[in-house]
Amino acid sequence: MSQPSTIPQITPLPSRQVFIVICVQICESMNINVLFPFLAFMVEDFGYTGHKIGYYAGILAASFCAAQLTSSYLWGWFSDTHGRKPALFFGTFGAGCGMLLFGLAPTFEVAVLGRCVSGLLSGNLGVLKSFLSEITDGSNRGKGFSYLNVAWSVGSILGPLLGGFLCYPVEKYPRVFNYLSFARPLFSKRPFLLPCLLCVCGNVFTSACIALLMAETRQQTGEQKSRGVYSQVNVEEDEEDGDDTEAEGERSIQLTALRTTASVSTASVSLSSSSTSSSSEAWPPRVISGSSKSVEKSIHTENSTNFYDDTVILCVLLYGLLAFGDITGNETLPLFSKLDNEQGGLSLNSSEIGFALAFGGFAGLAFSLFALPLMIGGGKSKLLVFRRYTLLNVFLIILFPLLGYVLSHLLQQADHTDTDTDTDTDTDTDTGGLSDRTNHHLVIGLFILIHICRTMASILCFTVVIIFVNHSVIDAHLGKVNGLGQMAAATARSVGPAFGGVLWSQSLKHHFIFTNFVLVSVIMLVCSCLSSRLPVSIESKKEEREERVAKEVKAEAVI
Repeated sequence: MSQPSTIPQITPLPSRQVFIVICVQICESMNINVLFPFLAFMVEDFGYTGHKIGYYAGILAASFCAAQLTSSYLWGWFSDTHGRKPALFFGTFGAGCGMLLFGLAPTFEVAVLGRCVSGLLSGNLGVLKSFLSEITDGSNRGKGFSYLNVAWSVGSILGPLLGGFLCYPVEKYPRVFNYLSFARPLFSKRPFLLPCLLCVCGNVFTSACIALLMAETRQQTGEQKSRGVYSQVNVEEDEEDGDDTEAEGERSIQLTALRTTASVSTASVSLSSSSTSSSSEAWPPRVISGSSKSVEKSIHTENSTNFYDDTVILCVLLYGLLAFGDITGNETLPLFSKLDNEQGGLSLNSSEIGFALAFGGFAGLAFSLFALPLMIGGGKSKLLVFRRYTLLNVFLIILFPLLGYVLSHLLQQADHTDTDTDTDTDTDTDTGGLSDRTNHHLVIGLFILIHICRTMASILCFTVVIIFVNHSVIDAHLGKVNGLGQMAAATARSVGPAFGGVLWSQSLKHHFIFTNFVLVSVIMLVCSCLSSRLPVSIESKKEEREERVAKEVKAEAVI
């Protein structure tokens, strides 16, 4: 018989459900990130060159999120009404269909249509957060949400690698297509199909896993609604895995409404336990007794009226602003990387851009696995973490154009030196060639280093703000609030690339490439300032806060 422990126990995560979360998030990340390495080159292939690249690249990058904006809340409502499982299945499969259309696009308009189809049919990001919030509890929620970043980082690695190295496959790998001569005409005519096709395969595989392995966690009415979803999922997995251990005891909580003269709504808790060896503080969440249905209904009705409060609106606004800054920066980096040295860019090709962006994904993966749970877990203040790392992002994003400026200045000095010295021509040519290659590799290394730091800071900020969104409402509204958050993020991710593309084109016309980066810095600064208006109570889930208040009221009543 195990001894009662005063140390809070961490509930193990349901492995199969976490596997589903990881697969869906990887697909979402790949679908979004795969086009960035070849975005500018694709727009050029469609016939738009010069300063027009910024305009049309922005439209193409924004089309996915613009379409997702119109459907995110509907997918959240659908998941609350019909379940998380069908929403994730149709969203994943639909996004794959849109990606296939995008890869086969013969014109710019069809490419935009393909991205719009993916966005309309995919509401996965919001639904996935609702699902993850339902399969975790207060002891493991930080770790559970860190897996979203792990999976996103994997997709951020695979997406740019596929996009950078597999676009123009016939030109890059002629020997391979000598053996696959039947595929040469297709991939010559559609040079961006291959990376998109691999993304489609990932979506189909994930859709199959959802259909076969995913457990439905949407709360039902009556008895099923009052049951702890997390407990159900774990029990089902234990039974399927052949775990013969018996539960130590069942608990029930009977909630009765209490009103204080300070107009604070709480509940009185009477706890009955069939096991004397288990703690009343243990997780999974306890089962509400069937005799308290009327009380539960009144509490649910009261909470339903408080859905759109100031905290919800502020959390959603922070999520949207953070997404706006992040997507604007992500779209600007490939355009900046491709820009000629003489204009202040880095003169990287598609493979080098894909490699550099994938390196950030590798760093993000390692960071999410090992450092992130420690930085936001263990009772650490998530509000403080958010403020610190949004301020760090203000500084990091400005380092990119400074790097381009320094490189351009060094090249100008080298040109002046070459014109002033005419002796030892052969030796100078060899040394100059070596210096150019060394400088180029050094620039790539510095670009990767800054990108890694920015990626880690962004991962922290996104993880914290997503947790805040889920903490702002009760479980009955999780689908809707995450759909609302996804609408805000989709709005930002649709306006951001389009606005950023226009701003980039204007910056090139006026020979000042700092504009986009300054915009992102200002947005990060605004996020840091707005977070100071969030209440400290947002650190924990709303229903957990209400339960703590109920216990305090009961203790005071007993005294």
